[in-house]
Amino acid sequence: MVRRVDRAPRFITRNRECGWRSVSGNWHGPLLGLLVLLLAGCAGAMAPAQNDRQAATSSNRRASSGQVAMQSASSASSPGRPSPHAGGGDRRGRRPEAQLPPVVPTSLETTSTFGLDADDSSWRRSLALARQGYILEPDDIRVEEWLNALRWDYSRPEGEGTFNLDLTITNDPLDPDSWLALLGLSTAAPREMPTRRFVSVVLDASGSMGEDNKLDTARTLVEALTQRLSAEDRISLVQFSEVVLGEYMVRHAAPDDPALARSLRNFRPNQSTNAEAGLRKGYELALEGRRRDPDALHYVFFISDGVANVGDTRAESIIESLGGQRAEANPIRLVAVGVGIANYNDSLLEQVSNDGDGWYRYVYSPEEAQGLLAADSFAQLFSPAADEARAQVSWDAETVETWRLVGYLNRAAANESFEDDEEDFAELHVGQENTVVYRLKARPGAAGPLGTLALRWHHPGSGEPQTQAWTLVSESPLPWEEVAPMRRLALLVALAGENSTERLDDAQGRRKAIEEAFALLGGVAETRQGQEFGEILAASLPEPPAWFEQGSSTRGE
Repeated sequence: MVRRVDRAPRFITRNRECGWRSVSGNWHGPLLGLLVLLLAGCAGAMAPAQNDRQAATSSNRRASSGQVAMQSASSASSPGRPSPHAGGGDRRGRRPEAQLPPVVPTSLETTSTFGLDADDSSWRRSLALARQGYILEPDDIRVEEWLNALRWDYSRPEGEGTFNLDLTITNDPLDPDSWLALLGLSTAAPREMPTRRFVSVVLDASGSMGEDNKLDTARTLVEALTQRLSAEDRISLVQFSEVVLGEYMVRHAAPDDPALARSLRNFRPNQSTNAEAGLRKGYELALEGRRRDPDALHYVFFISDGVANVGDTRAESIIESLGGQRAEANPIRLVAVGVGIANYNDSLLEQVSNDGDGWYRYVYSPEEAQGLLAADSFAQLFSPAADEARAQVSWDAETVETWRLVGYLNRAAANESFEDDEEDFAELHVGQENTVVYRLKARPGAAGPLGTLALRWHHPGSGEPQTQAWTLVSESPLPWEEVAPMRRLALLVALAGENSTERLDDAQGRRKAIEEAFALLGGVAETRQGQEFGEILAASLPEPPAWFEQGSSTRGE
């Protein structure tokens, strides 16, 4: 949920000064003199940049051990497509002062800190892409969203407003010298939360929404929402294109108000996409609702393909411009729902939801829209469980030699930020499960606890900080074959996502091993989780594996 800060490398900026423009005044001079000037200018521009980089490298080496435990795999990236780790850290702007290698020795750093995650759009969109015959690209994949999109049936917490931890330690099926640690977290509904809801729907009516089945899917989302809201809830509706379409606006209406149906009958593609204008009006209506009923839950429900091209098109600055409209306790929460396959901006939708104290979903069809807002899922999606939720894992250097966090790359944070209640982390909703996977190498013959896990979050109503902690204990790793099949599937999801995004050595061999391990899961492969993973795994391979049935997907049709 931290904001992106894009900075051009200093070398590039300074090196621009050594082009022909900087010596254009001397075009009539001798050619040799011109070349000398040019070379001297380039050398002068490059030297400070090289010194800067050397100083930055030295500074990074001197950085304290309390910095973010964030893996860097830039050495494995291919030219032309930046690695997810490139640039030193969080895609939303948190730039750690110390860069750690992909596999972190505990002699260098024992601790990693990161925001938890309530989004599932990367998995849902990857599945839609696979079903439409696309091969997945690394940029389509956020491993934590793959893990957290599926339900792994973790034990529920006993108390209200608390978390439960399911811990599995097993051998890594891809590396006999490593262990896998699966930390499965589930949360319970907090105490003393309101039940009334004010929802401001911000509906993209721009020209790109006329593609695919975006219009029908978006309309179905709004219709399903009105059916789920209760008589005491209130809903506003904003349609926007290059401007807000004021004639179709509905303010704080009952869910069965005929004005909503009239507005939806006039929902059609128009012109350009000014997401800033639509969100600004949506937040304005949400603020009005909060003034009318400060004790209710307040949401902005943003439905779009994310293709903003008019006004401010940067997600972080759009939300920053609305910063004064947010609150420490019971904030206005932005739930973004993406629609469509082609002409789609995943980055904007992900960022506005994270920076807007909410979560991000994706639906491809009207049927999926109905499923998203089915009775049980609606009750969870519109019921917050924890705000600013973060985790900190500290490995014991006496028992663990190296560690690697799988995923959560753009949610990493500096270790000292864990107890900083002014920092911006993740919002979780009721029923949310979070799955975290580490790859570990234990010290030979070591005994004792592996480490600790601490959570910190704010009560979503009062804003009061709360904490919970566990000791991570395992006498020895459970053999892979003895791990419950559903837990093995969760680990294979993590390994497949990591392999597709990190460009690890022997990626093809690792994919083959994942395929073989999946084929041995038996009946779990027939569950919804298993079937969806099979489709996604097939789309991440150069060719469909032998076990993949062409008829179960539209791939290649």
